[in-house]
Amino acid sequence: MQSITPDRMKAIDTNCTHLGLKGIQLMENAGAAIARKVLSLDVHNNVLIVAGRGNNGGDASVAARHLSYYDNIRARVILAGKASGIRTKDALENFNLLKHCGIKGLAEITDSTQSDVFQWFKEADVIVDGLLGTGIRGHVREPEATLIDAINTGNSYVVAVDTPSGLDPATGKGENTVMADTTLTFHRMKTGLENQGEFTGDVEVINIGVCRDAEDTVNRGDLEPLLKRRIDSHKGQSGRVLIIGGGRYSGAPALSAMAALRTGADIVTIASPANVSDTIA
Repeated sequence: MQSITPDRMKAIDTNCTHLGLKGIQLMENAGAAIARKVLSLDVHNNVLIVAGRGNNGGDASVAARHLSYYDNIRARVILAGKASGIRTKDALENFNLLKHCGIKGLAEITDSTQSDVFQWFKEADVIVDGLLGTGIRGHVREPEATLIDAINTGNSYVVAVDTPSGLDPATGKGENTVMADTTLTFHRMKTGLENQGEFTGDVEVINIGVCRDAEDTVNRGDLEPLLKRRIDSHKGQSGRVLIIGGGRYSGAPALSAMAALRTGADIVTIASPANVSDTIA
């Protein structure tokens, strides 16, 4: 299966939303898949879900809700930071639902002084790493850095959500990185996970129901990253396009040139044979 970059995955997610498939639906599918993976493990009575403040943490919260259904599982959740700092509406809704699900422990961590909560790491059979997702790059800050150390200290089986926290999912580079036994990455393999078994463990690509058209056709997510024209820009700052054509007919290069100008190119040049150049001009 072909791997994709995190930026490409972001565009696909945006395209799904534009087509009518809401992000919270994809989050539900991802979280349910995480829960199924935990249930498939030989030992899963004590499960600790470590959630970040982004959509990766939202996936983890959904998994915790599904696991709370089972009486033989003690599911606990640690949020990195305060619930008020959760960055997306979907993730916040799913975290708030945990208050009504009989979760055996629910904590918001801002520093390493909450020693009673850090005892949970030692007691866990399985840890779900939902701290940092594919949209996070660069240096790992607190409290995530301390939580990554705590995940790596114990002997628990570690399931990483989409990517091990701290590992750049585009390049595969990382400093303070979760050492996962299994990584569940969604929809497609990510470029930074390839040949990184030391951090990822076994990588499983999980289908979460992405619309085919979100990937195969150009849509809003593909266009949003394009540069927006500055209000004070002048000719030449927004790109130049060279169109080569018109060997027999003049229409194709002429229409292409008009389309290029219409989409924002500043300077468009057509290179064509002399016998059609006057017609195009």
